[in-house]
Amino acid sequence: MNLGITFEEKILIEIDQTEYMNFIKKNRLSFLEFAPNFSKYSYEFYKNIFNGIINSNIKIKIHLPHFIDENLDISNFSNKNKLKLIEFYNSLNDLIDLSKNNIILVFHGAKYETISKDEALSKTNAFIKFSLQFFNENNYLVNLSIETLNTHHHKVIGDNREDLINIVKSFNNKIGICFDITHDYLNLEEITFPSKEFLSLVNHSHIHGFNKDNNHLPVYKNEILFDMIKLLKKNNYPINIEMLLCDNYLNELQKDIDLINSFR
Repeated sequence: MNLGITFEEKILIEIDQTEYMNFIKKNRLSFLEFAPNFSKYSYEFYKNIFNGIINSNIKIKIHLPHFIDENLDISNFSNKNKLKLIEFYNSLNDLIDLSKNNIILVFHGAKYETISKDEALSKTNAFIKFSLQFFNENNYLVNLSIETLNTHHHKVIGDNREDLINIVKSFNNKIGICFDITHDYLNLEEITFPSKEFLSLVNHSHIHGFNKDNNHLPVYKNEILFDMIKLLKKNNYPINIEMLLCDNYLNELQKDIDLINSFR
């Protein structure tokens, strides 16, 4: 099964890194998804973790950390901040040789709250075009994945299935969709299985629990999502449990992992 988790650096305040890595290895996770915070954690911190992961045959996936550095927010994409993106991409290459290690890079489209949707779409497409060209020129094995986002949280490119399909097809399927089933459910307010066309474009997925106040909670409490998770598992999509730090984090995470392992 292609199952992973969002690597939660903040848990290392409560437990040591060895205990966290032993938990990851014990559960035979296929990959870890990182949103590197280079302003808080050193390159050496991530280098040590990445080396250990690669040696354990665990894949690395990256979420563009726009919530840490606004220069990486696609809403702010312009010629001026391309250098910040190049710096981030090259930092990743310093950590994991991108000419030899294929990774998924998840990103959020641009928001259209202070600009028009057309302008936000233009920024999103410009970011994709720039990134694809940069990866090609540097032989970086990076696959972009645009995430399904919650329209009730922000007006943002990626907040509906049709737009995601159109964006991916406009780049001749050179990028994919990160299918966040929780955001998708909250958008539609019901479980509706995607079309074959949509599913054929998915190259990554996020699952996480929710309540009326919060997201990124344990998923085992949200039975409404179970059938969609089973669909992802049946078709061997990468499933990332995007649960962030909470009370009894490891225990809650174990319940989610055990739940998904139990699905047939």
